[in-house]
Amino acid sequence: MKFREVVIHNFRSIAHAAIHLRDFSLIAGENNAGKTNVINAIRAFYEEGGMKYNPKKDFPKFPTDDSESWVEIEFHLSANELQTLKEEYRGPDSTLRLRRYFKANDTSLVDSKQSNIYGYENGELSTTPFYGAKNVGVGKLGHIIYIPELAKTADTLKLTGPSPLRELAGFVFKKIVASSDSFRQLNESVAALNREFTEQTSEEGYNLHGLVGDINQELESWGGNRLRLSCQ
Repeated sequence: MKFREVVIHNFRSIAHAAIHLRDFSLIAGENNAGKTNVINAIRAFYEEGGMKYNPKKDFPKFPTDDSESWVEIEFHLSANELQTLKEEYRGPDSTLRLRRYFKANDTSLVDSKQSNIYGYENGELSTTPFYGAKNVGVGKLGHIIYIPELAKTADTLKLTGPSPLRELAGFVFKKIVASSDSFRQLNESVAALNREFTEQTSEEGYNLHGLVGDINQELESWGGNRLRLSCQ
């Protein structure tokens, strides 16, 4: 999944800008020209590193043509990524185009309980959140790692706390592990252990259901709430 275009609307010093990108792109400009605002708009789209939109700070201070604020990104997808994408979201030349609203004229498009990300379905911007469920839609966006321009080498490369290197290593490990047959077998074994553990009875006759039953009996005599058995 690669960026091909970023469109920024009413974000900090940017009224409206469309930026076309290649595999490697360089943003150059004078001081206070808005270079960092471009990067922060992308970070806000991903809510990366706690970078969440703040209308008091992120909406332009100059007069604007409308009160909306959003970032739109067009991605180019690999063949495998394209196969996992619903057909209605597929754009020309293996692309996916998504818009994240921070502010919208239609207030129903922005809700703290949803992703506020909307895709183009058959060429038209949808009013239904991308893949509906927040975690599902966000999970389709891939992952970005932000490395500050000015940072200590130790902060960038440390593995004992948050750092770009740790994020990158974690991302790679998750990809490798998720495709591992051993990991799939481990998941199945743990699920089986959970099921058997709740049903197992010791030689002395002890089991979890019996323990929960005894506790519930005592709680009922006190007028308390009952326990439910859950093994994770």
